[in-house]
Amino acid sequence: MPILTLSSTTPTATGSGAAGTISHVGTDRKSSFNSGVTVSTLTFTSINAGDMIHAIVGGGDGSASAVASALGSGGTTGWMQVLSPLFDSTFGGGPALWMGQVVTPGADTLNVTWSSHSHTTYLGISQYTSSVALANTVWTVDKVGTPTSGSGTTITWPSLTPTGTGELYYGISAEGGTPSAGATAGYTYNTDAATNEYCYNPSIGAATAPTCTQTSGTWQANGALMRAFAPAATVNSNTVTLQQVPAGRQWVISQIGYEILPVTTATNITVNVTMNQRALYSNVNGNGGANQGPPYIAVRPGDNLTVNWSNAPIGSSCIANFFYNEYDAYAQPSDIGGLV
Repeated sequence: MPILTLSSTTPTATGSGAAGTISHVGTDRKSSFNSGVTVSTLTFTSINAGDMIHAIVGGGDGSASAVASALGSGGTTGWMQVLSPLFDSTFGGGPALWMGQVVTPGADTLNVTWSSHSHTTYLGISQYTSSVALANTVWTVDKVGTPTSGSGTTITWPSLTPTGTGELYYGISAEGGTPSAGATAGYTYNTDAATNEYCYNPSIGAATAPTCTQTSGTWQANGALMRAFAPAATVNSNTVTLQQVPAGRQWVISQIGYEILPVTTATNITVNVTMNQRALYSNVNGNGGANQGPPYIAVRPGDNLTVNWSNAPIGSSCIANFFYNEYDAYAQPSDIGGLV
């Protein structure tokens, strides 16, 4: 029995939906800081599905900053590094900034894999929510700064100009002295576990460059702008159509198998099989299942046999396997196993 395999990639959405306003939620968390101690986990409580989690990931061994190779947590996915590790020569280390998105709110644990210089490390968590779509919020990094550095009492984060309004500026620093809060209007300042400073302002609409102060010493700082969007019109359907059967022949389909790659844990993916726009099978698990006869499906030249997935993840490959035998176009049911 021949098998014909056809696949199609689920297209991405075109553009983004309306931009939303951003606000800080929950209570910031930070680990303890002890020289020579490697901290790799931090518990926190996320608030809403779709919220953005910022993780300050820092430390060092006196000669270089600690470097994380991966972040993960049970309820937050999509972890990515936004700002590379900073380094302050007075302190001998510095933080990086990562972000992820909440999928299952509640008690969670951040887990960090360190790749180098993990002699002393520390972690911090803050969380932001959007006014749009909640669980389906699309978070994007609009601008990333070039690190600023210097020595003395005044620390200046890089100047960034937002593409739109209502963007979030988030800045991190590595400071050699004792920090004191800045006073740039609209910004909230705090210290991480190593007494470096971080700042944020969730309503940026024009060029901005926040400042703060420290007692003395060298410093380095960087910042990024982020935006929140409602998802664009969802493009999560995908179709595979069986090729045209050769003239004078008919293909008798005994089974159609369905598969999605890469493997997904989504449970709401369905498949609908139609022949010439008439439904044959519906509500089948499109993430890995099959329909098989009898009754078999006789497909002749000019017929249109289509498999359509709903709720397929963007960018996934939807695969249909057609198990068939080929007969003369005029073969009778009795000749091909009781076709009806």
